[in-house]
Amino acid sequence: MPERIVLHWDGGAAAALALRQLELEGAYHAECLLTSIGPDGAVAKSGLSRSVLDAQAAALGKRVEAVDVPEPCDQATWEAIFTPVLLPYVRRLVRLVCFPVHGGKSWRREMEHFLISFGMRGVFPIWGKDAAEQCRLFEILGLRAIVTAVDPTRLGEEHLGRPWDPAFVASLPPGVDGMGTDGAFETLCFDGPIFPAPLAFRTGAVVQRGRQRVLELTVQEGVGAADSK
Repeated sequence: MPERIVLHWDGGAAAALALRQLELEGAYHAECLLTSIGPDGAVAKSGLSRSVLDAQAAALGKRVEAVDVPEPCDQATWEAIFTPVLLPYVRRLVRLVCFPVHGGKSWRREMEHFLISFGMRGVFPIWGKDAAEQCRLFEILGLRAIVTAVDPTRLGEEHLGRPWDPAFVASLPPGVDGMGTDGAFETLCFDGPIFPAPLAFRTGAVVQRGRQRVLELTVQEGVGAADSK
């Protein structure tokens, strides 16, 4: 029987790749998508709207465990907020938390210590792996994503709406992580074998959200994602 796991989720390519790999192996089953929600009601890291997040999760057949967090949210605050959220999973014998993205070696060490303190363990499936190789694997597995947010101090708005693919990763300037783990850009995964059908959405205006420039997305009933503009 697959081991149940809590998957930290922001809706992006790295999270979708982790979900596909973990469940494809047959050793794990994502019990829920653990998502941080910022004060503006959007996903804290990616700026993804709650309506798109919920539509994505419904398409995946997964339950969202949405947790409100302040901005900024340091490690101590994060731990104080998430301890009562995670403890019920421990009681149900769900002992693993998967983090597709990361904040560096010190962050991983702190997170591992935090989880061990009450009987859980971290899983970091993409840790230290080459972004270009992971992007090629993403394509091989049949997944598709677009760039939905950028930090304008590091990437221009012209990247918004582009596919997250090997060509995009190869075009990034030096110092920008191709998985987006350093906050230079964010993505939305909308298609692939983890979905029964592509997530249908329409793109809208580019808006400022915190330090990010975010491409607004609206879920569309009966509109194919390939045709969404």
